[in-house]
Order: sequence, then structure tokens, then C-alpha cells
Amino acid sequence: MRSIPTTPVLLCWTFLALACNGQTPPATEATTTVTEVPYDHVRCGLLDRDGSLWFGTTGGGLFHYDGERFTNLTTRDGLINDTVYALLQDRAGHIWVGTINGASRYDGRSFRNIALPTNTAVDLPIGPPDPAAMTRMVGCMLEDRDGYIWFGTNGGGAYRYDPAAGTADMTNFIRRTGLFDVVQWMLQDSTGTIWFCSWDNGGVARYDGRDFTHYTVQDGLGDNMVFRATLDRAGNLWFALRDAGVARYNGHGFERTSTKEGLCSNSITSVVQARDGRYWFTSARNGVCVSDGRTYTALTTADGLCHHAVWFGLEDRDGRMWFGTRKSGLCRWDGNGFTDLSTQLAEAWRR
Repeated sequence: MRSIPTTPVLLCWTFLALACNGQTPPATEATTTVTEVPYDHVRCGLLDRDGSLWFGTTGGGLFHYDGERFTNLTTRDGLINDTVYALLQDRAGHIWVGTINGASRYDGRSFRNIALPTNTAVDLPIGPPDPAAMTRMVGCMLEDRDGYIWFGTNGGGAYRYDPAAGTADMTNFIRRTGLFDVVQWMLQDSTGTIWFCSWDNGGVARYDGRDFTHYTVQDGLGDNMVFRATLDRAGNLWFALRDAGVARYNGHGFERTSTKEGLCSNSITSVVQARDGRYWFTSARNGVCVSDGRTYTALTTADGLCHHAVWFGLEDRDGRMWFGTRKSGLCRWDGNGFTDLSTQLAEAWRR
């Protein structure tokens, strides 16, 4: 067992559907070529309270970066599954890992695995070899202000889990009870309201602890397929949309931004507000763009980005931006250029 210390947050996701949404990539090729590794995507990232970084991959398990080297943790070390879609650090300092088959909690020494039930109360999708198994996929996680851990799944809705009570105390929210069945992202705002993003054409839902309120294209959202939500410093909610750019919710309505206003793509996968106030937008097809609120600057493979399909952005303690991409890519932007760390990640898996 390779132990990594953690002390007393970010989430990440995403479901397989994110990589299979039927969109055609642009002609620009990736700059990264990593071969003979079991993972195709670096799908999520987390900056923990020590300043260390964690990355989840689709097939290569979990990677930890201490500022000098990467360490790989997989099922050999007790992780429940090596296909990782979500990461979270709770208030006690534990690292939670959402996978294709349940979740794991890591205390720096060992994993405790949490198996989600196969949900038979939902309308299962047609097509996958085992659609019922998809309800156990944990694509996003949230720790709420009461200490509950929420798991968003790819077909089984959301589960509210009490870590103290264990799996015996798990409450399920699905379409039939007011939510939706495919939960792409979750976020709790400063009022305690929990927001859910849908990947089954449900738009977004707001939960006040009793009732769900839904917002869709009819309310100005722009797209009912929503990748992610982000809360900026002013308290605005930003929603990254599949085909309509981004929508900012100011408490009263939605303000949309797309390529018409200079955004680099209409297929946005995440929004990050950096400490310097700038906004970073990652896209599923056209790389990254950064905005100071007035203009947009695009960064692509021509600038050294690993791949044009970027799943998330993450700022480290030194103000550098990290990006996980398709084709096993991991890049870091330092303000002047990109550093490609994909090979270092692959070498850690081989050790």
C-alpha cells in the first residue's frame, strides 16, 4: 500500500456521455501522444487543503501530485474501481473518489469503499450492455453544510449519504421524486440551496431542503444539458452548457454568453474564476479561453495545449492553471506557456 498523507474543495466529474455526446472534434490534432496506458482521459482534478493535486483517469485510477512527483493509486491499493469521474475533499480531510462502480474514501493510508445500490426505480436508458449498472456510476460529489455526502449518478439520480451511519442511511432522489435521473454536477450556494445539473435534458434544479424548482430553456437557461456549475466571488452561478456556451444566474434570471460574444466554443465543460479575477472556460472541442470580463483569449493546441477536448480547469496555489484532456492529456499553464505533464503521469502509472 502506498500511503499518501492528507489533512483537514473541488469536485469533478464526468460521465461517459461527456466523451460520447455525438459532437465532431475540430481538425486540430492533439500535441500529446501517450501510448500503452489504460486510460484515455484525465477527467477530474482536485486541489486539497495542503496544496497537493489529485487527478482521476478513466482506467488508470487516481494520481496524487505533491509538487515534485506523481503517485498512482489503483484497485491494487484498495480503490473500488480504476475509472474515476469525481473527486472531493471533505471537512475531515478525507479524499472521496467517485468511480464507474461506486465510491471510495481515502484517509491517506487506506480506502473505504461505498457500493451504491442498483436503482430499479428509475427509467433505465436503452442501449448500454448493462443499463442498470450505470445507476451505480458516481459522476459528481458534494459535501453539504450538514456533513452529508451527495453522490450524483448516471441514471440513478442523487443519493444523500450519512458517513456516520454508513450505507444503511442513504436517501435517493430521482425524476419520480422531483429531481432527474442523470445528475451531472452538484453545488451548494451560500444560502444552503443545492443546485443540480442534468444530463438527461432536465436543465438545472434547485433544492431548498423540501422542494425542487426547475429551470430550463424556457426560463432562459439556453440548453437543458448542463455540464457543470460554478459559484463566482460575487455569488453568481455559472452554468457550462453542452451547445449554448455559458449561462450566468444572478438570482433573478440568466445572462448567456456564446461564440457570438467571443467565447471560444459553445460546448463548455467548466468555468473557473482564478484568484486574479479572470474567468477560464474549458471546452469539449476548441481548447480553452480566458476572459478579463471584456475580451476573450483562446489557447489551443497551437499554443501547446495537450488536446482540443478539455474536461476541466483547476488553479493551483501558485496561480497556475491545470487542464485535463482527452488522449491521456494533462497540461499546466504558467502565464507564458504550457507544460505537458502527460508523460510524467504515464510514468507514475508504470512504476
